[in-house]
Amino acid sequence: MTQTAPALARAPDCTLVVLDVQTRATAAVPPADADSVCHAIAMTLRAAQTLALPVIYTEHTDPPLGAIDARIASALPESAFAVQKTTYCAWADDPFANAVEIAARRQIVICGLQTHVGVLQTAVAMAACDYRVFVPEDAVCSHDAALTRNALHRLRADRVAVTNCESLLYEWLADSDHAVRQQVLSILQES
Repeated sequence: MTQTAPALARAPDCTLVVLDVQTRATAAVPPADADSVCHAIAMTLRAAQTLALPVIYTEHTDPPLGAIDARIASALPESAFAVQKTTYCAWADDPFANAVEIAARRQIVICGLQTHVGVLQTAVAMAACDYRVFVPEDAVCSHDAALTRNALHRLRADRVAVTNCESLLYEWLADSDHAVRQQVLSILQES
């Protein structure tokens, strides 16, 4: 059997990161965008749990952005690792970097808020450290759509793979014979 292309996300190589999806952050984006992004992140979290991917989520504490949005909290696996941080770039935060190192996977999927701040800074910094970083564009947003578009453009220019949640989940499955294929497909059908 031939090997999967290195540009594709592979479940055994991925860690899922959810950045700063907290109540004050979701309140700052248009309600329809917040609903859509939270739905996409929750779907991705459920698939990650089904496929036993490590999950790290962050809470920005200074300034405090409130509790994790309930739509995300309800989808977090029990094994998810929480990191409280004050940096915009999570990679610059030692507890976050340590959690990534413990997961010992070289592909990172980053979802969350705000695209032009924490998502951008974390993704670019990790790509510069030779991680293969994926950002599903339907699982990120900013308070202004123009800022999101600009950030996605910058991410592409800085060697970050901008994708979408459905493509990502199929890449994680890789094969229609995957043991949990039906579970992941049912997660996709909920969207």
